[in-house]
Amino acid sequence: DEFFIERQFNNWVNNSNPKHPTIIIRYELLGENIDQILNFFGSDKPFPVKSRKSSWIDQPAHIKKGLEAIYGPLNAKIERLPGIQIIMPQKITVHQNIVAPSNI
Repeated sequence: DEFFIERQFNNWVNNSNPKHPTIIIRYELLGENIDQILNFFGSDKPFPVKSRKSSWIDQPAHIKKGLEAIYGPLNAKIERLPGIQIIMPQKITVHQNIVAPSNI
């Protein structure tokens, strides 16, 4: 994988403390989760969900075999994901009036 797509995927889905709220959406399940997605973005305006026009399954056998060899493990990870996954930043508690020890 010359584009390191699996590494990018892992960086997004395994980030337990992102700097900002992050939503991971499985495209093929977008329509089933549209209300939660709109809520995440603070929107009440639904939009049409278009189905994909292409699929790797429609490719010739030799192409599918190559794609499976390169992206099979990544595809298995994607298939195990829920329709949407929301990852929120963890809150950091700031303590006021902390006095440093005098021996520092």
